[in-house]
Parts: sequence; structure tokens; C-alpha cells
Amino acid sequence: MTVIDGDLIVTGALTAGNVFHTVVRVTPEPGVPTMVEVTGVTLRGRGTVRAQATAHTSVPGIRVVEVAVAALSPTGCQVWIHRTNSVETNVSVLMWREP
Repeated sequence: MTVIDGDLIVTGALTAGNVFHTVVRVTPEPGVPTMVEVTGVTLRGRGTVRAQATAHTSVPGIRVVEVAVAALSPTGCQVWIHRTNSVETNVSVLMWREP
């Protein structure tokens, strides 16, 4: 494991063509994982597509049980959220692909 203490400097071929960010609004079913498709993405590159999701909530860990990204491809993904209630939730999704 590498620990970075301080500023992170990215070098190499990182461009707007291989980084994508969006916010999706999900209205979950209480107590059941709920999925929303993200489509229309065009990630360039040949490397593995990676992603990270973060739920925007004022009380993390209590009502949001888990948020995840699955079925990654250069053209989209699935965003999953599991909440204990049905409050509509914004989820930030960041996708990237190595050149």
C-alpha cells in the first residue's frame, strides 16, 4: 500500500477524453438495493475502466447503507444505492480509464 502525504501530482496522458463525472438522482426503495443506469459515456483509452461513487447525504452511515458502481464499460455503468428510507439521493460518479 502506498500512502500519499501532501499534494497528489498526476503525470502522463490524463485528458478530458478519459475522465467522466456526473451526478445521478436516485429514488431508492427502502431496504432494497436500487439501480440506475448511466449511459452515453465515451471514455477513450485501452485500459481498465474504473469508477467511484459517493452519495450526498447529511447523515452518512445511518440511512445510506451502501453505494456502489457495477457493470463498468467505456460507455456507461450501473449505480447502486441501498438506503433505509426512500429519500431521493444524489450520487456523484467519477469514471476514468487509463490510456
